[in-house]
Amino acid sequence: MPGATTPDDEKSTLDTVAARQVTDPMLRFGGENANAVPDPSVQMEDLGSDPIAATTYGLKNLDRVMRMIVPATTKFGENYDMLTEMYDGALGQRLTELFHVAKLVGGVVETDYHAGRGGAVFQPVPAAKQAEAVRFLVSNAFQAPKSLLLPEILARIEPDGVADRVIASQRAMLGTLLGEARIKRLIDWELLSPGKAYTVSQLVDEVQTGVWSELGQPQPVIDIYRRNLQRAYLDMMKSRLVGDFATETDLRPIAIGSLRQLARTIDKALPRTRDQVTALHLADCRKQIERILEPKQ
Repeated sequence: MPGATTPDDEKSTLDTVAARQVTDPMLRFGGENANAVPDPSVQMEDLGSDPIAATTYGLKNLDRVMRMIVPATTKFGENYDMLTEMYDGALGQRLTELFHVAKLVGGVVETDYHAGRGGAVFQPVPAAKQAEAVRFLVSNAFQAPKSLLLPEILARIEPDGVADRVIASQRAMLGTLLGEARIKRLIDWELLSPGKAYTVSQLVDEVQTGVWSELGQPQPVIDIYRRNLQRAYLDMMKSRLVGDFATETDLRPIAIGSLRQLARTIDKALPRTRDQVTALHLADCRKQIERILEPKQ
């Protein structure tokens, strides 16, 4: 800096430059330490301020691209290796987009304020935004992306595995939403902001209600994608409640209460179920819930 003869002489000017981030969010940066893990403002491939809006456009773009993928990746007389590669890439991109939204849940934004400039360094994502993110994921991550599951593509690249592709991404999303670190952050901010924070109870209730939404139908019919998802949900709950890696947080009593409620809801839905496979599936899930709540010693 002009006129500075020592590093300490430069600090005042450098501080003024760095402090421009207080009033200009475009100059903020992050990602250089572990604090970036829960920070939804630090994301790869994300150029906007609203991951939900950005992902909405991202999913629409994938739907648009999917209609072009066969002619764009194939030539007469050649195999379908390029089609396979690009299709796998599209599914991977879809999951990346959805994880951008998941980062809002239990998210904590870090702004590198220093003493005397700005306010609190760490701020939780507003509860309403977290709830919006969960609703978005219930509607998108937990529904089969049928616009991408096109027979004209799948029949060219693989003999089986369609359902496996879908459930793999859904398991990943369940795992991240109900992960221990995220649950602990939700609990911490509920302690710090009672009555204002998005809670573990809300998260479990919204996820469970979304995963099992068919139970509210007059005559429930559950397709293969959703049956797989519901089994995965019970597997996830079992891993969080039973065994050496069971949670020691408030997720435990909350999840137990939610599973008991789910059992009651299944009991009410079964007499209304006319589809045989759905009825067998629900009866099996009911037994699985009993085994989770009362594991053999």
